[in-house]
Amino acid sequence: MADENEKNAKDGAGSQVSSAAYVDVGDSYRVYPAQRLPALDMGRALAVKATNKKTPDDPFFARVVPLSAAPRFDLLKALKGVADTRLMRPLCWRLLPGQRGEEPRVAIVYEAPVADLVMPAGADEFDPVPPDVLNKNILASLSLTLGLFAQRGVTCRALKPRNLYWENETRSGVMLGDCISHAPAALQPAVFEATEVAMTPPLARGAGSIRDDF
Repeated sequence: MADENEKNAKDGAGSQVSSAAYVDVGDSYRVYPAQRLPALDMGRALAVKATNKKTPDDPFFARVVPLSAAPRFDLLKALKGVADTRLMRPLCWRLLPGQRGEEPRVAIVYEAPVADLVMPAGADEFDPVPPDVLNKNILASLSLTLGLFAQRGVTCRALKPRNLYWENETRSGVMLGDCISHAPAALQPAVFEATEVAMTPPLARGAGSIRDDF
């Protein structure tokens, strides 16, 4: 399953974030731009180590993305602090000045996923999911999370197997990944979109409605 939009975005993302040893993000978090986590990269968003100052051993990471990727600041505000939902929650963010003439970027801190992607990055196929697992462990989880989005009047527009994480090692549910660092549907493969949306330039696809997510 080719994901050309994400591949094209990665090609233009570069490989460096900043030469600073660390950057404080909010009162509680610290981001380490030089400590890259390429396995968690997404499109033009480069993943780096992040820690909580009070609990430095807990797993966090940050995605650092240029402003031209059109991060969804409306979702940053709508989803910050949301609890009791299966979602990679944004915890804090900060605007970073451009380095050596580069454009400014935003660093977004997330809790690190504890299990694998439903479809690992780089894989062209994965084992079929049994119908009972699909209904109970995947669709039920996503319905609850999308219900929260609907209540808050926002959309995800980033639903695809490479952006869904198993909630735990037993795969009892799934967690929705990052839907903030890029414009709505900008990284979506055409196969997951309506024809008219798939034919629209990625940055211009728009937030759509919650019906598009369902």
